[in-house]
Amino acid sequence: MNQLGKNINAELVAALLIHYSFDLGGYTSSELIAQWFANYPEKWVRAAVIEALYRGRYKAVSVNQILAVWQRRGDALHHFNHEFERLVCADLPETLIERLESADDKIAYNSRMHFVADISPRESGSSVTVVEPTSQPYVTSTVNERRSHHCNNYSPIVRFTPPEATTSDFYAKLKAISRSTKKQSESDNL
Repeated sequence: MNQLGKNINAELVAALLIHYSFDLGGYTSSELIAQWFANYPEKWVRAAVIEALYRGRYKAVSVNQILAVWQRRGDALHHFNHEFERLVCADLPETLIERLESADDKIAYNSRMHFVADISPRESGSSVTVVEPTSQPYVTSTVNERRSHHCNNYSPIVRFTPPEATTSDFYAKLKAISRSTKKQSESDNL
């Protein structure tokens, strides 16, 4: 896949992670996406995030588990349908979805039209000129850059650990009253 498709898939995955408030486990979305794209196909990463949403598992760990299972199988087996994917992606910025659709069209076009050959009888033989197709320049979106800049100002939330339980005077008195009431009710029953 060319750089255009990678960037748009990365932006879509980042938008899904941010929009649906995935628990990233202390990592940034760009760190996770870079790790996933290095280890798995880009289409799998996008599908795994949507699959995690479908299963109601809003954690990056869940996406990792889904990708690991798919890698063991050698195939991405997702349970969501196109309608669910459309609903999930409907809340994302419209420009991102339009760019994703146009990138899919460009990738499909580029995969069909790798080279154009110009054959013309000039001399005794024919010459072949190979020309690579031209594409429009890629313009990056600043929406995710603003979001990531905004999110970089904050550190991950530290997990709350309650203090160890200590017995207070109130607890001791309450326990004593409970015991005396229990003993009194047992003696009344005899």
